[in-house]
Amino acid sequence: MKFSKFILFLVLISLPLALATTVTTDKTSYASGEIVKISGTCDGASKSVALQAAIGVNSVWFKQTTAGSDKAFSIDFTPPQTGKFTLLAACNGETAKSINFNVGITAAPDIPPDNKSPGSSSGSPSSCTPLFECSALSYCNASLKQTQTCTDTKFCKPYYVNVKNCTVCEESWVCSIWSSCNYGTQDRTCTDLHLCGTTVKKPAEQQPCQQFTASAPPSQEYTPPSTYPTTGQEATPPVVTGETTTVWEDYKLYIIGLGAFILLAFITVILILLLRKPKQVYNLDELKEWVVKERQMGTSDADIRTILAQSTGWKEPEIQRAFGELGA
Repeated sequence: MKFSKFILFLVLISLPLALATTVTTDKTSYASGEIVKISGTCDGASKSVALQAAIGVNSVWFKQTTAGSDKAFSIDFTPPQTGKFTLLAACNGETAKSINFNVGITAAPDIPPDNKSPGSSSGSPSSCTPLFECSALSYCNASLKQTQTCTDTKFCKPYYVNVKNCTVCEESWVCSIWSSCNYGTQDRTCTDLHLCGTTVKKPAEQQPCQQFTASAPPSQEYTPPSTYPTTGQEATPPVVTGETTTVWEDYKLYIIGLGAFILLAFITVILILLLRKPKQVYNLDELKEWVVKERQMGTSDADIRTILAQSTGWKEPEIQRAFGELGA
């Protein structure tokens, strides 16, 4: 009975590990400019995966991808500089996983767990004093956990991942620009970069729009009177002297002018419909509001620019304008 309880205990404590994200790189040390091949798995198919690379506390790369039907994902990363990198990966709703790798540097030899330098005699104290630098805490995820990676810059001790509890997953929605008018509505796509799995603060992804419609001027026709006015007595046909004239001869200039006006108006309407471009409504104020919120949460301007450039439909001039109006 005791043995079966022990087996059940092992199964229970292993379940969270089975549901955690896994991530690995093809090597642990790379030459400067060499591509880092990243791969990993989620506990479910078609899950969103957020990846971040940092040197110390400075984030240098952020990317989102999606796991395939086999629950696996892979992506390439070209490091922008040399140094000791920490890579964080998290599938939506899962515990983040971190690994380290070096670019353009030679890793120091591993230090034994007893903190003795390699080759030192038993009992002699180590001359290596660790100096840890920790990354900023990650966002509060759907599991209500925050993580940070602490790395010994002197290579005396191995790195470790610090995990802290948090109270609520903070949604951070960023939206693409509005589409052109289509049957009276405009659409856009909004993504929660913090992958909370909730939609409490999700902005609207559809709104009505007004589409300009040009109308041609009403047509005008001349209809001659069918009868002459009467005065109570039988009308007397007018006396015609000289040559007899027709309606066309009397009013041909007016008829030609009116026809030309109607034709010109029709051509103008057609050109307006063919050449005009639907007016697009840009939610620049919402973009600036999102940037301010990310700053308040501790995200650097460089990371915000990278997220907007790689994960949304915003163009560089629009991003520059938003930061310019915010004084950055």
